[in-house]
Amino acid sequence: MELKLAENIRFFRRNKKMTQEQLAESLGVTVGAVSKWESAMTTPEISMIMRLAEFFDTSMDVLVGYHLQNKSLPQIMEQLKELRQQKEYDDAISLGEKALQKYPNYFDLVYETALCYLSKCSSKQGREASGRCIELLQRSKELIDQNEQPEITSWLIKNQMGEAYVYARKHEQAVAIFKENNINGINDSRIAQQLSDVLKRDDEAAEYIERAHRRLLDELVAVGSALPGFGEKKWNLDHGKQCLQWILSTLESLQPDQGVCVTDQVLVNTYQFAAEVSLNLGDRESAKGYLIKAFRLADKVDSTPIDEVIESRLLPLHRSESFFWDEAGSAHQMMQNRLNWNTREQEPDYYALWDEVCAELKQE
Repeated sequence: MELKLAENIRFFRRNKKMTQEQLAESLGVTVGAVSKWESAMTTPEISMIMRLAEFFDTSMDVLVGYHLQNKSLPQIMEQLKELRQQKEYDDAISLGEKALQKYPNYFDLVYETALCYLSKCSSKQGREASGRCIELLQRSKELIDQNEQPEITSWLIKNQMGEAYVYARKHEQAVAIFKENNINGINDSRIAQQLSDVLKRDDEAAEYIERAHRRLLDELVAVGSALPGFGEKKWNLDHGKQCLQWILSTLESLQPDQGVCVTDQVLVNTYQFAAEVSLNLGDRESAKGYLIKAFRLADKVDSTPIDEVIESRLLPLHRSESFFWDEAGSAHQMMQNRLNWNTREQEPDYYALWDEVCAELKQE
């Protein structure tokens, strides 16, 4: 069994941005004592190890570097995960709680048992599970230094605590956690849902709804730019066109009856992309229709002042700043830039279609 007490004292001290002198002063010991601990020349007494663990806000197991070497524990973990996946929550919780009596400071076990409680809460089998779920999630946060799974973070665990409060119908506590954990607005939609749908505080929810809506539009734009091309390369042109049609229908559903919304410039580009794909599939008629739509919508976008552009049909708020107009230039310029990706010699059919549509629109 390999212990790493000296290494861990040094790690936790540096993590607190403390010198050996500062740590010694805080603990009431000499600098020489701290130096000897960190160089493994001496080992602190058990009472001092307890003080160090408390000072560093960690467990003695973590501080000492003790790792369980029990072969049955991996089997317990596998069984816990299997029971949770099979929705046998009571059996999973019983197994987890029994194992925790023997291994109360083992992160993987504490966290997996917490997930069993959380799954039970989400299945509406009983709100009573939420209290123990929150307790175990809090303990998981304290043991996070043991975690070796990069996808499990303190942020994730804290958000799961918020979810447990939601299941317990303790919505004020849930909102408080989601707000505290709202890094770069990632919890805006959760906060908006609780404030508006549950707590009926629409005025307070407004800013979170607006930000969540903009994030949704940003994600839609990103997916709309990547998915059709990915589908075309990964599978075939027809699949790429199906992806395009889904994106088009979604973007079109956001258009207001009058005026311009923030996704219309993306819609121009998507119409143009759809024209290219249709032409490659041999459907010149559809390609021409898409290109005409692109030109007409580009006219509308370029003639609309930015302060008259709204978020969408669903959230008809006027924008006080540009969406991406400033960087991209006009909608017509975007179309021309896309056309210039290939030369007339490389895409003679598409250039011919472009010239035809331009000539027809000039005559209108």
